[in-house]
Amino acid sequence: MEMNEELLFTFLREGYYPDLEKAPGIFDTFDCISVQAAHYIELKCRATHYETLLIEEMKYRKLITQSAERDLIPFYINSTPLGIYSFDLMDLAEPIWYVQHLPATTEFEKIGKVSKLVGYLPIEEAVQL
Repeated sequence: MEMNEELLFTFLREGYYPDLEKAPGIFDTFDCISVQAAHYIELKCRATHYETLLIEEMKYRKLITQSAERDLIPFYINSTPLGIYSFDLMDLAEPIWYVQHLPATTEFEKIGKVSKLVGYLPIEEAVQL
C-alpha cells in the first residue's frame, strides 16, 4: 500500500506524537505540529525510494524561520516504499541548492514544469521511524 500524508499523519500520531495537530489551513507552510515535542513538521510521501530526499529551498527556509518564530524545531518527515525518515533540520548542514525543472506542484492538477531551487537530504542522516 502506498503511503499518503493522511496515513503518515496517523502513523506519527499513534506512534510518536500523541498531541500531533494538523496545520489549520490547506496552504500553510507546514503540515503539523507537536507542542509536547516542540516539533514543527513538514510531511512528504514519495512513491519511489531514493538515497537522498528532495526538499525545496523555499520550503526549507520557511520551516527554519517559522519554527524559530514559534520556538520549535523544524522537522522534515518523508515516507518512501522502504521506510519513514525523519530529518531534524537543525541537526543537519544546510543542503547545497540546485536549480531543477520540476512539476509545478504534486498536490493539485496544474500542468507544466517550473524551475525550482532544491536540495537533497541523505537518508543516512535521518532517523528511520
